[in-house]
Amino acid sequence: NKKKGTNPKDFYMQSVITKRQAEMTKAQVTATKAKVAFLRKLREMGLAFEERKKNRQL
Repeated sequence: NKKKGTNPKDFYMQSVITKRQAEMTKAQVTATKAKVAFLRKLREMGLAFEERKKNRQL
């Protein structure tokens, strides 16, 4: 569904918005990856801690 004779200003503004949306999506992906990595490390440390705790009790 193309508009006839897209106004250059509108085209520019739409391209800026699209670029910003892409940047936000990329930032969200980066933040999600960092959170997953952080939680994974916490889980690894937590499991290691629990294992040592169990070994001490034995």
